[in-house]
Amino acid sequence: MVLAADIPGLRIWADVAGVLLLLELCVLLLIVTALVFALAFGARWLYAHVIPVLNLAVPKAKQAMDIANQGNDQVVRGIAKVYGFHQAVDTAVRVLLRGRDGARPVPQVPLTEPAASAAPAERAASEAIVFGGSEHDGARPIHRRTTAHAE
Repeated sequence: MVLAADIPGLRIWADVAGVLLLLELCVLLLIVTALVFALAFGARWLYAHVIPVLNLAVPKAKQAMDIANQGNDQVVRGIAKVYGFHQAVDTAVRVLLRGRDGARPVPQVPLTEPAASAAPAERAASEAIVFGGSEHDGARPIHRRTTAHAE
């Protein structure tokens, strides 16, 4: 049986390979250390030179955003007022033309769809429009669907 230690010159080549591996690892360690120091220096430079500028600009940006939001709120309030005025005029005209019963809006689209398999008479019976409050207070209709179906 021949051992690796018995071959002449093999031990020298093993020592050379070990030294080369050690040198390679040292160079890699130096490169990683240099990268870490470069990142640390860059972070410190950013903190010293960029953060003060941002600290000056951020309050102005927040103030501009607040002004923009206030403008948006005013637009939304204006739209709501116009819509409310339109509904008030529409209701007043209906009351003038049709009397107190005209104050009740005519439902245009039911909130619930009847079952597709139900016959038209069953669908009409399954939906009921119930007005909240008394009959003549102009309350908004509440659409309800009854669960009893005659089959």
